[in-house]
Amino acid sequence: MLADSHIHSFFSPDSSSSIEEIAITAQKKGLDFFTIADHYQVWEDKEYTFDVESRCLFLTNKQKQFPGLLIGVEIGEIQNNPSLLQQWKDLPFDLFLGSIHVAGKVFGPFATHNVPDETVYEAYFSEVRRMVETTDIDAVAHMDFPRRYLASYHIPWDMVDSILSLIIEKDIALEINTSLWRKGLPFSMPDIHILTRYAQKGGKKVILGSDAHRPEEVGEGIEKALILARELSLTPGYYKKHVFHPLEVL
Repeated sequence: MLADSHIHSFFSPDSSSSIEEIAITAQKKGLDFFTIADHYQVWEDKEYTFDVESRCLFLTNKQKQFPGLLIGVEIGEIQNNPSLLQQWKDLPFDLFLGSIHVAGKVFGPFATHNVPDETVYEAYFSEVRRMVETTDIDAVAHMDFPRRYLASYHIPWDMVDSILSLIIEKDIALEINTSLWRKGLPFSMPDIHILTRYAQKGGKKVILGSDAHRPEEVGEGIEKALILARELSLTPGYYKKHVFHPLEVL
């Protein structure tokens, strides 16, 4: 079985993909399940939000046409408004995918300070830890996201170890995000070092996500991520109604 748990549609301001285009590509790529996880950012920028109830109704109707479609949301900076997920708990969501795109004034669209890369990573992982500590997300997206933009790579292992331990304790999944592979880079997010550490600490649950913003990107790298997960003795799966389901070997 194959599942892509991180796909953006026209509900995201940085995508114009229709549900039909996504579903057709998912079928061509052999995906059994595909989760529409559009951006909803807890920023002041309303462009990165949507009417949650009307979107759920729209996608629920699309599920009648496309049975493999699952309803998710990539909820950014939810640690700044953790009660939001409680307000959504009775809506037909399958996946709350927590992500961090902003770290104070040193990373993201509001960055105003030019600081060393090490400082950026420490600020970023501090926000990841706060998100995991304070919210009821199902999975953590692209855990080392700054790598996409910075020249160097710095892992504050004490902080990352504490995050991984908390992820395991709270029974949250870690996403293997494949988007950098299709950009020609040799690593996933998080990279194999963090994934190995997660496995060594007893972590099992992972979801696989292309982070597709265009129809042709749907499912890209998912089979490779599946192989990586199994090589590390991790359990790849998908979320349906906030319950983790391991991918079966057919």
